[in-house]
Amino acid sequence: MAGQEQKSGRRLEGWKEIAAYLNRRPRTVQGWEKEFGLPIFRLQGRTYADCGELDRWLAEHKTVTAAAVASEEPVAAGRGWMWWGVAGVALLLMAGLYWWQRAGAAVAYAVQGKTLTMRDRDGREVWRYELPTAPPEEKRGEHTAARGTFADVDGDGRQEFLYRYWPTDLGKENSGVFCFREDGTVRWMFRPGKALAMENGGLVTELYRAEQVGLLAKARPDGGRVVVMSNHSWDWPGQVAVLTAEGVEVEEYWHPGWLFSMVVTDVDGDGAEEILAGGVNNAYGDGEGHGATLVVLDARDVRGQGSVPAGYQLRVKGVPTGREKRVLLFPEFARNTNANYYCHVAQVRTAGKGGVELVISQGFGEEIYGYPYAHVQLDGELRVRRVLPGARLAELLDATLRVNERTPAARGELYRRAVGKARGL
Repeated sequence: MAGQEQKSGRRLEGWKEIAAYLNRRPRTVQGWEKEFGLPIFRLQGRTYADCGELDRWLAEHKTVTAAAVASEEPVAAGRGWMWWGVAGVALLLMAGLYWWQRAGAAVAYAVQGKTLTMRDRDGREVWRYELPTAPPEEKRGEHTAARGTFADVDGDGRQEFLYRYWPTDLGKENSGVFCFREDGTVRWMFRPGKALAMENGGLVTELYRAEQVGLLAKARPDGGRVVVMSNHSWDWPGQVAVLTAEGVEVEEYWHPGWLFSMVVTDVDGDGAEEILAGGVNNAYGDGEGHGATLVVLDARDVRGQGSVPAGYQLRVKGVPTGREKRVLLFPEFARNTNANYYCHVAQVRTAGKGGVELVISQGFGEEIYGYPYAHVQLDGELRVRRVLPGARLAELLDATLRVNERTPAARGELYRRAVGKARGL
């Protein structure tokens, strides 16, 4: 028994070492992982396996390994060649029948009515789950984050599926984030937000939309790893919550306005991850109270509430001001008579080696590029490097220059002043 426990804890590193232990070629072993779920783990770009896990897998997949023996090992010459050939073909057929009957790992999802269905790469159903209500139709595309994402939340090498569940009526029921295991069982379900008492005596109800889910590269000392960004369904607050791999909230940050996009990255290259969330800050900006903003949180310290001017009343009672690493506010570069369309940071995404790119727009969702918008590129220190306005915004800004002044240099300076002149808080 002691020898078995010692073997179970032995770790193999790299495909060559794993293949040697299994007495197979590396290409065969890689195929087993891809097709039959051979337990392989990855950490920081390296490939590992546990001897005990491999032994258990071999015991459960004798048909597959027998087929590999028949197809991979050289056959002996002489009278036995025909028998081995027939046996090899039979074993291969058995392996094929086994694989045909067994669905592979889930790689795609679809929702029809209340039913969430997961399918493998060949379109075969892996599992299904009945949601509490039928979610609104999901519009997938470049401008909207998918409600479902695959992630290894606990670092065990197995992929969980995180699904942002929106109920049929977001005005009456809170949303949530489901975490499913590989077999479709629910590992946990997190409900974002909560009822909030305000400093002005008001009350915010417990109705929130889970907008985006992110994952830290490794768990914090308190176990926090999953990041959920949410907004109230119709009121002002936004929330960034950090959860453990078991779905337990360990920290939260409240923002004075909706947040629309988020990335988790080490933007400044100091070895510590940041949470960058883009949206609006209702306490700043134009007369309607919207200011396009980028909030940068240290992923190790996600507490408090967002910065607002002195005397601003829409603050959560009893919650101190947060310790954001940076808060940037961008100018309102175009006015709209419809108060529902205002400048906001609609998208945040990483941009190559260091830095991020923002899309600031008046439009929402699929309408981001239908209204005046601009791409704003920031370096690792979050300084504006370049502003690229869309055609509609460029036309509006160019109209403020005389024709003979519309040089590339003049345009670049105008764009930086009108769009990229961010101020920090």
